[in-house]
Amino acid sequence: MLTNRSCKKLLGGLAIIASGGVVWAQYISADTYTRYELLAPETHLKFEVVSGTQAKADSPAENFSPTAKYIKVYLTHPIPERGEYRLAIIKTYKDDKSYYSEGDQIVFKRPLSIPRNSVVLPLGYEIVSCSVATQVLREADGRLKLAFVNAGSGGSLEVAIRAKKLKSVPPAVVGGSSLLEVER
Repeated sequence: MLTNRSCKKLLGGLAIIASGGVVWAQYISADTYTRYELLAPETHLKFEVVSGTQAKADSPAENFSPTAKYIKVYLTHPIPERGEYRLAIIKTYKDDKSYYSEGDQIVFKRPLSIPRNSVVLPLGYEIVSCSVATQVLREADGRLKLAFVNAGSGGSLEVAIRAKKLKSVPPAVVGGSSLLEVER
């Protein structure tokens, strides 16, 4: 027979169990994330090291020390008038074994052990195949983003993505990312 006191104990025990579930869900949403932005095979991110004097000549409104050195990066896509672009340079690497051309396709193939990943294709490329379940989104600038989760228990997810260049570049999406509608 359930009394008022035993019901309070039962509800208290359920609250403790439920709160444990919330902590677990928070961990999943805050885990590590890697984003790979692929350049078209014929594209190289151009940059140079310049003096503070040269940086000041390029951007007179900014405050550059004339004796310091700065990295001048030439972006792969334009910035809208009165727009702004923030750039985080984490690392750039070239690995012919994990990103290469094969015929008329580009191939991104590598094991990924980070829990959440995304790969952004170069502008004007479409997906031919992907070896893992993925959510496909179109970025605001028209590039396709493949987002996926490594649900394994600490192991690597073997990812192989093939893409090919479209005959025409799709228009940019107004208002940011949106789910891609696939038409064949």
